[in-house]
Amino acid sequence: MINYMGPASSQFLNAMRRIAANTERATRQISSGIRISQPSDSPDEVSEVLRLQAALARVDQVKKNLGRVKTEVDTAESSLSSSSQILSQVLSLGTQGANGMLDATARSILAEQVASLQKQLVDISRTRVDGRYIFTGDQDETPPYQYNAAQPNGTDRLSTAKATRVATDANGAQFAYRTTATEIFDHRDSAGGFASDNIFVAVNQLRSALEADNMTAIESALSLVKGSQSHLERRIAFYGNVQNRANSAISDAEKLNNQLTARLSVIRDADIPTAAIQLTLARTQQEAALGAQANRPRTSLFDYLK
Repeated sequence: MINYMGPASSQFLNAMRRIAANTERATRQISSGIRISQPSDSPDEVSEVLRLQAALARVDQVKKNLGRVKTEVDTAESSLSSSSQILSQVLSLGTQGANGMLDATARSILAEQVASLQKQLVDISRTRVDGRYIFTGDQDETPPYQYNAAQPNGTDRLSTAKATRVATDANGAQFAYRTTATEIFDHRDSAGGFASDNIFVAVNQLRSALEADNMTAIESALSLVKGSQSHLERRIAFYGNVQNRANSAISDAEKLNNQLTARLSVIRDADIPTAAIQLTLARTQQEAALGAQANRPRTSLFDYLK
């Protein structure tokens, strides 16, 4: 037996398919809030949606990276501010030791206090964030120094790695955000010798001078401590500048994120009221089509042969 589908039946089925597709699309948009969720939804706009999504993913990663940089830089700045306070205490103890009224025993007690403060400075040089040493340059799994009063600078240097890592903002611009414990606490000249503003050397010399009850050496060491304070302030200023740079970069990334999100929303997101109207219209069309099909006359060749 041969089944034949006439033009009217074919038109009816095609119309029902279109109505079903419109119903499914409107329902999906209402439930998800998304107008373009697959290429067939809008072939001409898919490439722009993908580009915006990729850009948002990149900006999100930049924000995460900058957040980690900010945490490290904030910790570094706070640690160096504490170091500045420690140096002020060292200077105060040295000034007391320079008082001619004190005896050797009193200066020995002051030397012990200076040694305790020097150990605190060494501990600060070993500051860690997320398990990584932030003043050890690129080799951040190794501590930079350990205390050793027998050395001229009162420490053993454990790492000589440089700080070459940079942070990248949302526009692709890069900026340095690290410096090393050597640059901060153990400043050296171009030949590798101790610089005159070397913090570790200044504090260790003051401790040694107090222990030796040597007034001339105490005065000389006090001068070095004052010079090292100025050096430390410059290092603190470096991190202050980086804090500002990181905060600005984070703010710029958030603005760009908002701009991209808004642009993506305009292209991709559904117009819910319009989708609801389309869904109602599709259902009305479906009911009308089914009604028309049900009322369509059913005739055959035999009806004409009677």
